[in-house]
Amino acid sequence: ALEDLGQREGFAARTAEMLEPIYRNRMDWPRFIAAREARVSAESDVTTRKELLTQLGGLYEEGLGDLEKALDTFARVFREDIADRGGWDLVSRLAKLLGRYDKQATIYAESLEAVSLDDDVTAELCFQTAQLFDKHVGDAQRARTFYKRALAFDPARDEVFKAFEALLQRENAHPELLALYSE
Repeated sequence: ALEDLGQREGFAARTAEMLEPIYRNRMDWPRFIAAREARVSAESDVTTRKELLTQLGGLYEEGLGDLEKALDTFARVFREDIADRGGWDLVSRLAKLLGRYDKQATIYAESLEAVSLDDDVTAELCFQTAQLFDKHVGDAQRARTFYKRALAFDPARDEVFKAFEALLQRENAHPELLALYSE
């Protein structure tokens, strides 16, 4: 009866909250996950959504051993607030564990596409994304894009300059090197 009530519009989140402990005690993970997703969908507070998703990611990782789903869920935590370094750490840790730097780079890159004006945090994320594409994925073109963006925000940041310079040297991109030196 309670599950039927949860199918009605406006009742899903509250019903899911009541059913979660029952599903957890029964270890009925598909229903627990569906209930948790209903709560996440209905939640308007970013902090609460991040907490719910972090717990769900933990279930996938530790309880179910599904590291890919854990990474996908932690990517959702990251997307909720890309300025929160905790989200970066969750994605980075799982990507490293899985050897999925390509996925980490894509998660970061897609999130950065939505940012129209960089700040210290997004400039650092651009640098991290460039490093992933450069050193782990082997996509020099995408690495260039993010190195340039990080340098555009802070042209005096030496470690970004040196990493970009090293990439251009490896690629024998002499015209781009000259442009980099002249900027």
